[in-house]
Amino acid sequence: EARDLLRSNLPDATVLEQSVDDWKGPFPLPEKVADYYARVGPVELEIWGYGNPWYVPSLAKLWDLQAGYRYNAETNERDDEWKDNWLVVAYDGGDPFIFDTDAEIILHDLHGQDVWDPKPLFEDLGEMISVFAVLGGIRSRAGERLTDDNGVSPQYLREASSALQAILGDEGRAITVLEGVGWQ
Repeated sequence: EARDLLRSNLPDATVLEQSVDDWKGPFPLPEKVADYYARVGPVELEIWGYGNPWYVPSLAKLWDLQAGYRYNAETNERDDEWKDNWLVVAYDGGDPFIFDTDAEIILHDLHGQDVWDPKPLFEDLGEMISVFAVLGGIRSRAGERLTDDNGVSPQYLREASSALQAILGDEGRAITVLEGVGWQ
């Protein structure tokens, strides 16, 4: 389970059951998101992998995370390009991981591209946080040895691929996700 992977790979990570009452958004919290926060319960996680850290907010801060995506943080004006069924649940250096409330999957996109065109990356929130936990654990154990002159060292790339295959079910998905999060 995702919570166990967080605890075993990132022992300093805070995970607590969080109630839907913590949600500050103007619309009902999607059931799958509520369940994720009740079962996994990430609390202001900053998980270092390769490159920028993944930031995963607590449920109380999830609505604040929508600023700059769903609406302009300074004017509170709605971004017309942002779809109503998109909810940012994490980011990596400003690149959002988006829960699609219609398809109930996680999309990923790069910010600063003038147009939002997110692509599917994870099947659900548990899969996303599990991948972050495993890659963060590899990074933590490897330290500066994680990279060489060409990016992630082959030894750690093999370890990551093997671990992600166990989570995602096959090598093809593991490669796609490693590419999607910038490890390959």
